[in-house]
Amino acid sequence: MTLTPARKAELEAVNTSVNRRIEERSDLVTAGSVDDWRVPTKQGDCEDIAILKKSELLKRGWPASALLLTVATLGGEGHTVLTVRTDKGDLILDNRGSVIRDWSRTSYHYFARQSQSASGKWVRISS
Repeated sequence: MTLTPARKAELEAVNTSVNRRIEERSDLVTAGSVDDWRVPTKQGDCEDIAILKKSELLKRGWPASALLLTVATLGGEGHTVLTVRTDKGDLILDNRGSVIRDWSRTSYHYFARQSQSASGKWVRISS
């Protein structure tokens, strides 16, 4: 995806908006189960928040192949972010901060993400 100034502004707007309006809460609290991936309305955990960001960008015309849910760890704790594939590099939209960063400028250890070419498939990321 070509990252024009307008598209970068769109990424920033979606990231900030979702981070502000969705309260991070575990699936156990919100859904009564350990792992429940869904589009949140008021509360959700990291993967729910990443799913909402992907959903909002899809509605704005971004291709699904550029919007990949990505699973990582930090300090042994699992975390899900949205990777946006652009001509300027892979950018991370994260509910733990409003700044959009290149994936290589985060502290995460990435280990799996959605396949860019095969819907419903996950690809391991080797470190």
